[in-house]
Amino acid sequence: MNISKYKAFLKTVEHGNITKAAADLGYTQSGISHMIHDLESEYGFQLLIRSKSGVELTTNGLLLIKPLQELLNGYEKLCQTVDSINGLETGTIRIGTFTSVSVQWLPSIMKKFQCDFPQIEIQLYEGSYIEIEQWLDQGKIDCGFLTDSSNYKFNFIPLKKDRMLAILPVNHIFAKSERFPISQFQKEAFILAHKGFDDDVLNVFHKTGITPNIKYTVKGDNAIIAMVAHELGIGMLPELFLQGNSQNICVKDLEPEYNRTIGIVVPNLSSIPPATKRFIDYLKVWLINQYGEI
Repeated sequence: MNISKYKAFLKTVEHGNITKAAADLGYTQSGISHMIHDLESEYGFQLLIRSKSGVELTTNGLLLIKPLQELLNGYEKLCQTVDSINGLETGTIRIGTFTSVSVQWLPSIMKKFQCDFPQIEIQLYEGSYIEIEQWLDQGKIDCGFLTDSSNYKFNFIPLKKDRMLAILPVNHIFAKSERFPISQFQKEAFILAHKGFDDDVLNVFHKTGITPNIKYTVKGDNAIIAMVAHELGIGMLPELFLQGNSQNICVKDLEPEYNRTIGIVVPNLSSIPPATKRFIDYLKVWLINQYGEI
């Protein structure tokens, strides 16, 4: 079984470009082209449509993406298990993550983890909750950070509660109040993030039966902060994201209080690759040291 051919094909599909795939994998462009051509000859049908702008999947090629990804994932797990039996800590961990975890948690965790396990490579894929779910389903990542705002078909390992907070202009009428009433979101212009980034906020409104007065929909939490600072409306964001990002705005606890739960999601608890399991265990210890509990 030639694993290199499968890697070459999937990496070319990921980049949409043979040259970029070759650079990523450390091969020449002709080497990648040759491996994909061999794969097409072996299977008896075309996998990719080549053009000057890059490559596109054929219908048959599309059908092979998921089984080939599962095959490579299984091979990676096999290699990690063999190394683990031999007392070695090796492998690659592909992690899906969203902005606040990427900024507030992962730099510190990764620095410590890679000092202790230098032979384990970590690859990060940052995106929306929807994208992280899709990557898990496709086998593109081994685990992903998500919150409890949706019902996932994967296994959710809860890690930490994170308060949802109101963000207001500094001269807002509630700026000197201790808390911000949830019902007020119905009365004032509200700024919401695009679908896939707004799940935690919409989950609060769903629980309370509140219909916010949505004035603007933007891409990204930083845009919400900027618009609130310019008095274009009010918003709601999680505490973890607001750490170090609350300049020129007023941050208030909600009344009543609402939290999201940040967790890590894996496709199957009974078959977590050894390197991924090592990372999750390490993550839990880091969170306990950081916050005193998980």
